[in-house]
Amino acid sequence: MTGGDGGALGGLVPDPGLRRMLPRTLRAEPACDAADGPGPENVSIAASAAEGPWQLTFHRAGTRWRLVRAGPVIQ
Repeated sequence: MTGGDGGALGGLVPDPGLRRMLPRTLRAEPACDAADGPGPENVSIAASAAEGPWQLTFHRAGTRWRLVRAGPVIQ
């Protein structure tokens, strides 16, 4: 996920604490995105890292999407 491009990551994940917790091996999974709730403002996607599966939640503000929650999926 980080891919060495700190500027792009900072724009997508404005919360520095959230950015720090993202594993370097984090990758999106080829699964369908799921809207969280009736409106399309929040969307969750599946991801994986070397440690296992993750869920990422993005929030849309205007035309921009921001990562607002991320964490490993408890198995």
